[in-house]
Amino acid sequence: MAAAGPGIAADGQGQARPRKGRIREESRRRILDAAERIFARHGFAGATMAEIAQSIGMPKANIHYYFGTKEELYRALVVDIVEEWRHTSDCLTVDAEPRAAITQFLREKLDLTRRRPHAAKVFGEVNARAVPADDQDYLEDVRRVLESKGQVIDAWVAAKKIQPVDGRHFLMALWAMTQYYADFDGQMRGVLGKPGLTEPDWGYIADQVVSYALRVLGIE
Repeated sequence: MAAAGPGIAADGQGQARPRKGRIREESRRRILDAAERIFARHGFAGATMAEIAQSIGMPKANIHYYFGTKEELYRALVVDIVEEWRHTSDCLTVDAEPRAAITQFLREKLDLTRRRPHAAKVFGEVNARAVPADDQDYLEDVRRVLESKGQVIDAWVAAKKIQPVDGRHFLMALWAMTQYYADFDGQMRGVLGKPGLTEPDWGYIADQVVSYALRVLGIE
């Protein structure tokens, strides 16, 4: 009998393992998505594992299989949010062309805001120190990103590629501008007289935000 290849069991069960892994990852993703909504609605203290399970029709025991405690689930969610947020800034490098990089960053950040409107509210509790102390480690991750990407903006200024701005404060202003559409969703809908934002609305918002940012940098 031929030897089993890497990752394939000799008893013929190897093909089931990747499928089992996919099912596990899909279940984990469903739980994180549900937790994001519930934690955003009730806060860390008010959310319960039972409500998270009920919201996706999953037995509470299944939630505990993937995440032993509410604290563990919350920490996993914060890591997931920070990682996705961090990746939106990957395009901001010293060697990048500023106009293209800022445009890509803002469009990806607004897309993240559109797809995950509850994420900022969840992470806001970390900023407010209303969650277990261990989660403050994730604030350090955010600070490191802000510092490193702020230095990129400062390097562009030094190279006279853009108008003078403070790199860190410029990035914080961009964060605030893009997050408004998630954090103040109710206010925004009331002011605009819309039940919600459509795809064309998001495209228009992205065009406007990019235009504002490039104008400040003198590279519109």
